[in-house]
Amino acid sequence: MKKREQNKANSINRICTGFFELLQQRELNEISMTDISNQIGMKRSTVYGYFGSVKEISDYLIDLNNKYCENFINEHFDFLRNGEFITELHVKEALTPLIKKIAEQPSHYFLIEKLDFTYLPILDIMRELFNKIVEQNNPQIPYINYFQYSCKYAIYGVILTWIKNGAVDSPEDIVEVITRNLFCKFY
Repeated sequence: MKKREQNKANSINRICTGFFELLQQRELNEISMTDISNQIGMKRSTVYGYFGSVKEISDYLIDLNNKYCENFINEHFDFLRNGEFITELHVKEALTPLIKKIAEQPSHYFLIEKLDFTYLPILDIMRELFNKIVEQNNPQIPYINYFQYSCKYAIYGVILTWIKNGAVDSPEDIVEVITRNLFCKFY
């Protein structure tokens, strides 16, 4: 990477880090570009050279998260698209790397709750996964659409609760909870 590109990447990283630090202390609507520039010791005009507003920073981070999730899904959930019978082992093997990644930076994922995530690919893949599991095991479930959304947001809730509690339970335990939820095994 050329020096200019490296400097740009470093500056963007500093701005995003400063934004996340402030987001730990305040709500999104309480953060200004001046706050961010003061937090990281960078001229406000320089910050504006990379992002035109706090919303642009937020949107940039949402896009990064979504790209990561989409790449993760493409890498780990291929069994959904190749017609395989989905087993608990498939789900555990696919989810474990994601939950371990979240465990490495729990504060990052806790903070995304403060941002306006209108599209979370990992939640949509959970719904798709649930649909396939139901299809192969019990396609006659009444009110399936309610179960789909219940499952999708229950998984999101499990992950956020785990993070809020300090991610003290092992990633494997959280994968087990999510897998049981997907397979409707709540014992």
